[in-house]
Amino acid sequence: MALATRLSNVLAKAMATAVATQIDSGAGAGTVTIYSGTQAADPDTAVVAQVPLAIFTLADPSFGAATDANPGGRITAEAVAATTGEAGAGAGTVATWFRAKTSTGTAVIDGSVAATGGTADMIIDNTTIAADQTVNMTSWTITMPES
Repeated sequence: MALATRLSNVLAKAMATAVATQIDSGAGAGTVTIYSGTQAADPDTAVVAQVPLAIFTLADPSFGAATDANPGGRITAEAVAATTGEAGAGAGTVATWFRAKTSTGTAVIDGSVAATGGTADMIIDNTTIAADQTVNMTSWTITMPES
């Protein structure tokens, strides 16, 4: 028999809320690190060769209430202050993915990064990041599917 699991919109929104709750766990705000290189297999896989280009400190709470993504449940990150490129970022280093962590450093979710006008999980103003360059997160949404 074929697999045919389907989720309700209520459950998809609850799952999206659970992601935000996990990022917000701990005593302080969560963080998002922007990396170059190949995205890790999953958040449980250690980052080894990928270069951290920028680190954002999230708002606390990090996301607004889950909404209906029609279909699915969607959360949208609250505004985040600009940050600067990390020391390891060299001229021409291209951001390709991110990892969000709790305030205690537990990895929660990874995703794709693109520059403004692109399509990805997170949009930043410029994906070519150098040390001390200002980097802005312009949008970040997480959508949990209904089916």
